[in-house]
Amino acid sequence: MSGLRIAIIVPDGTPVAGGNWTTALRLEAGLLARGHDVHFSYLKDARPEAADVVHALNARSVGVPLLRAGLNPASVLVTWTGTDLWHPEPFADADRDLLRMAAGHTVLGRDAIVQVSHKLGLPADDIVLVPPGVDTERFSPAGPRVDLPRPTLLLPGAGRQEKGTLDAIDLVDALNRLLPVHLAIVSPARDPDYWGKVEKRVMDSPATHWYGTVELREMPAWYRAADLVINTSYTEGLSNALLEALACGRPVLARDIPGNRALLHGAGAGRLFRTPTEFVDSATELLTQADAAERLSNRARAHVLRHFTLTREIDRFLALYRRMTESPCEQGAGQ
Repeated sequence: MSGLRIAIIVPDGTPVAGGNWTTALRLEAGLLARGHDVHFSYLKDARPEAADVVHALNARSVGVPLLRAGLNPASVLVTWTGTDLWHPEPFADADRDLLRMAAGHTVLGRDAIVQVSHKLGLPADDIVLVPPGVDTERFSPAGPRVDLPRPTLLLPGAGRQEKGTLDAIDLVDALNRLLPVHLAIVSPARDPDYWGKVEKRVMDSPATHWYGTVELREMPAWYRAADLVINTSYTEGLSNALLEALACGRPVLARDIPGNRALLHGAGAGRLFRTPTEFVDSATELLTQADAAERLSNRARAHVLRHFTLTREIDRFLALYRRMTESPCEQGAGQ
């Protein structure tokens, strides 16, 4: 089959350091390398009518508006994000019916299959698991590091209330009563009201530093410099930042929520916490016992190489794209 014309569309307002943007950039690079014509854009700048496949990175903010506008559902593939999965408002009946007509629905973690099936009333077998990938050449243990005080806990992608940034500051302040540490927050300020509270807490916490937005190409040096990468989110689809940290061989400590559990549980590649005490105990162990941190670091990259490579992600999406663009007779010939 010749190269496909693929539109990858993210919600308007998605920051350049956000998860959807990061995913879109990664898919664009992987698909261009395979010889496909890719147009990546915000919804407001999209040209879906010119594409063979329209890949919507968000059901509520991209998939629904495209389908409302009359785009052929047979050309639309929807990837469900954490925002979609855990949004408190149900879909209107008309919007749910539109989404049900899309050619396909993908999720990042196995637990999300049940969520999407329930939201749309579709059989679980109709929801396709496509774990995100990582460019393991760019995100690797070897390479430059930024200059951070030691020891430092790194909190990437924390610009919204659901990321639990205030909790992270409280947790590190509690840890500091036992062990002097620093917290480095790397994130755009996406929610002005919430971020005003964060800035005040940063000013009141000598151990906490906010470094603003860091470009994706610079992030490997930040991961490598961190002694521990943390995630305090209340909702996640499956965190690109944690995957990137794991690929860099960094120990990870994350809140025990479905998205993080799907990434880490049973792999021995990171720790999960539910309570402040569990956070402090695990962080203390990983920061003071070099052998425990080293075991996690070694398993982290191996876990990514086994399950979350960019090659595997692109292969799975291309299989879906090609299935969507086959004619009925072609589909029958392969059965």
